[in-house]
Amino acid sequence: MHNMDSSKLSASTVGTLLPAVVLFDEEKAKRLEEKKQRKEERRKKREARQKKKEAQRRLKVKMQRKEARRLKREARKRREEAKKKKKLEEAKSSNTS
Repeated sequence: MHNMDSSKLSASTVGTLLPAVVLFDEEKAKRLEEKKQRKEERRKKREARQKKKEAQRRLKVKMQRKEARRLKREARKRREEAKKKKKLEEAKSSNTS
């Protein structure tokens, strides 16, 4: 190789090295694109999990509120029934006296 002049050397290297560099850049770009795609897929999955988790949380809160309202209604109903029963008893005791 030392015997060749610089023009022959550059001409011989251009034909062989350039496609390898271009191929390397294409492969690198392809890998980069695949990496971006995988990253995007992971982001979408993460967002889907977060949405699902948030929906479950909202449903749980909704059910807790519903249960609290039901318990409140039942307590109110028991108080009203106790009040009616007390009035009836008072009415009976006042009628018998």
